This record gives sequence, C-alpha cells and structure tokens, in this order.
Amino acid sequence: GVQTCALPIFGRHSCPLKSWAFALTFCLLTFAFCHLSPAAVPADYLASVRAGWAEYQKGNFTNSLAHYRAAVAAQPRSVEAKLGLILPLLADKQFLAAESLAREILRDNKTHYLAHLRLATALRLQDKLRAADAVLVRAQEWYPSDADLLLERARVKRAQGQLAAARYYLGQADLLAPDSDAIFRELADPKLFADLAELTAPASPGFARGVRSEEHTSELQSLAYL
Repeated sequence: GVQTCALPIFGRHSCPLKSWAFALTFCLLTFAFCHLSPAAVPADYLASVRAGWAEYQKGNFTNSLAHYRAAVAAQPRSVEAKLGLILPLLADKQFLAAESLAREILRDNKTHYLAHLRLATALRLQDKLRAADAVLVRAQEWYPSDADLLLERARVKRAQGQLAAARYYLGQADLLAPDSDAIFRELADPKLFADLAELTAPASPGFARGVRSEEHTSELQSLAYL
C-alpha cells in the first residue's frame, strides 16, 4: 500500500509517499532545509544591530560602538554590522579604524557602494584627499548617477580648494536629489563661492572691468552648475 510520512511542514496532515526509500530521502532533505538553513538569525545579533542604530541616531556613539561590535562578534562575516560600525567610528573621530573596516569590507565586496562611500568619508576626514578622490572616481564608474557619491566628491574638492569643481558636483547632486538637506546646506554656505566674491569685489580687476573677461566669465558660469 501507500506509505505516509508525517512532517511538520504539513501541519497535522501526512504526505503520501510511494516507498520507504523515497520517504527517507524526503525526510532527510526536509531536516536539512529546516535545521541547516542559514535563514535563522540569532536574536542577540538582531538586537545588537537595532540597538547600535538606535544609539547612533540618539548621538550615544559609545553605546552604539558597543552594540555594533557585539553584532560583529556574533556574526563575523556580516557586512551590514561592519557598515553600521563605521558610522559611530566616524562620529567618534576614529577615522583610521573606520578606514580599515571599510577596506576590509571591500576586500571581499569590491564594488560595494556604501563601503566606497564611507571609505571616502574616512579618508577625507584624515585629509587623505587624493586617496578619497580616487575611491570616489572608482565608485562613480559603477554608480555614476548617485547623489551621495557626488556630494562626497564635492566635499573632497572643496577640501582641496577646488571650489569650481565642488560647485559642479553639488549642482549635479542637486539635480538628482533636489530635496536633500545635506546638499542644500553645502550650496547655502557662502564660503563655497569665496573665489567668485574675490572676482567681483569692488577693488578687484574683475569688478573694475565689469567681469567681462573670458576668464572671469567662465568662472562665474560655474554658478549655473553646468
């Protein structure tokens, strides 16, 4: 007759099986799926990740660091936990540690978007501006229309004193994310236009000539973010 095998996945019902060999194979596969699947995430890991983010948002960076480190200890291969840990490291001015962690992520995830962005930020905050720009150039090959990468590149260019380039990248970022508060704050800073103020100051040659020369006009055109 037809044999049956009662399995948890069928609730109170049994599944008809044509042979004991089939039944045994089916039961072993079900056991492997239920007990060896990586889908189950330890509760302490989830709690640590959530607590790390909550403490970071409240500005409790020491507590955030502790929770994210606990999450990394619970799941050493977790990329999300390491990415989360970079945030309080940056906020706590542990820039070298943040850089090292971002590089660690990129060793196994060479095109990871957030790892590139946070690595560039960590480098910029250490005044490693050429290295930061190189990271962003590489990332933009994979994500050419990402507003946050453009914003970070504008910050790097501004730190390098290249204000026209900074305005260009901010303009591009603003086109992609016109409601971004971070982009607006950068654009609203008068220091971003310091080089243009020098050109149009009453005592400057540019002001005396009505800023009509080709050189000065090209500088002013950067206001349009073309």
